[in-house]
Amino acid sequence: MTIPTDEIASIKLLSHACVKITAAETVILTDPWFFGRVFNNGWGLSPEPSLDDLKKDLADVTHIWISHEHPDHLHFPSLKFLCDEVGLANIQVLFQETNSEKVFDVLQKIGYTRFLPLPHLKATTISESIDIISYGHRHLDSCFGIRVKGRNWILNINDTELNANDCKIIREKFGKFPILLNQYSIAGFDGIYIDENIKYEKEAVISKMLSHHQYLSDDFTIPFASLMYFCKSDNSAFNAYRNTIFDAQKAFDSEGLKLLPLEPQGAALIWDIKNFSSTNVNAINKESIAFFKNYYKIEGLKIDVDDEVIEFDVIKQVVEERIKLWQRRTFNFIMKKMGVLDFWVEDLKLGIRINFHKVSVEKISASLETVHIVINSQPLHFAFSTPFGLQSLGVSGRYRFSSQIKKIPMQWKLVRIISSLANADLFLGWRTLYDSNMIKWAWSRRKGLLGQIKQQSRRFLVSDVKSEN
Repeated sequence: MTIPTDEIASIKLLSHACVKITAAETVILTDPWFFGRVFNNGWGLSPEPSLDDLKKDLADVTHIWISHEHPDHLHFPSLKFLCDEVGLANIQVLFQETNSEKVFDVLQKIGYTRFLPLPHLKATTISESIDIISYGHRHLDSCFGIRVKGRNWILNINDTELNANDCKIIREKFGKFPILLNQYSIAGFDGIYIDENIKYEKEAVISKMLSHHQYLSDDFTIPFASLMYFCKSDNSAFNAYRNTIFDAQKAFDSEGLKLLPLEPQGAALIWDIKNFSSTNVNAINKESIAFFKNYYKIEGLKIDVDDEVIEFDVIKQVVEERIKLWQRRTFNFIMKKMGVLDFWVEDLKLGIRINFHKVSVEKISASLETVHIVINSQPLHFAFSTPFGLQSLGVSGRYRFSSQIKKIPMQWKLVRIISSLANADLFLGWRTLYDSNMIKWAWSRRKGLLGQIKQQSRRFLVSDVKSEN
């Protein structure tokens, strides 16, 4: 018997964290990144999708959902392509409620006209058949759930690091979801270039996948958000530590859990909404496994040439300007705790000392063995020249601690935290504590936020990498 069109839904993987989700009159596109480098040119796509095929496939999109501000999810060139080349300027853009309208402001400049902020831990109706559930995580990330005709269907976790409390809150509020979408490979570097530590991080990603599935899924997980590689000469070594689909499959099989890979730009998973079941799982699984077996054999990773050399005076200026901005809106005792960090700038063959409390950058006599951090001039400059720069540095892995440092210095953890909060217009100072938008945001996120703060505090206080997770 033929199933009526309005009783059929589908999920199609297009690229990295981008899926096309169709149900009746609603077509949602998530986190489009289709071409180009991200994270200060530290990540490349593999494989890159066919733009000609995308133009044909995406003409019926009604909504775009953005999970968070990382450029592999909020990729402005891809969004511009969708606006101008595909003709999606008038679709509705979905993004979590935050204390700032900056994401919508930029998208409006690109050409988009319709926006819908999604409140934390609430269901928002976007069409006759579809409700969207948003769950904000910490100050940046979010995941979202899709309900079809009042029934849970998909929970898109992407690379949100949901802890046990987050999972409990979602499950108690909404129940389990038949399908999870979840990241399966490493997406960053803590700076401690020790084989044991990196392998642990690699394994920890899959452990989180398993935990998410056990808490939140009653059917299967679709692995995604990992179709990238490290593409610069100073981070390409991390490609050896990426998880494959088969690493995730082995872990799921060992626990008796279901994993369903989707081939990028391959066939869509079809879902019978009337009977609330998938109709072509076996065919999809067979095709996808065949694709990835070949993919890992022939994958060619293009490693880009080194960047331009940035001179010391230019670096000094941007670093001091960035620290002054933090200083104006951060408690003085926190700036004191940030203290001093020494850098060996490899391409300049120069030692640099950054004093975060005194707001100074100076040349020092140093070597690879006497500094905290080893880095090239361009990623160091980029880290401080843009609000998102230090996060890009961490995710791209374009630095490392010197060989004598076995544990992440507290100063560096503080620098990362202050930078990340500042990028989200959140500062640890009196001005922020009395800011009405910040108070409103914190109150709206009260369920889950305390547990997330505890999670991050624990990461900050421990010194051993393995203890942070």
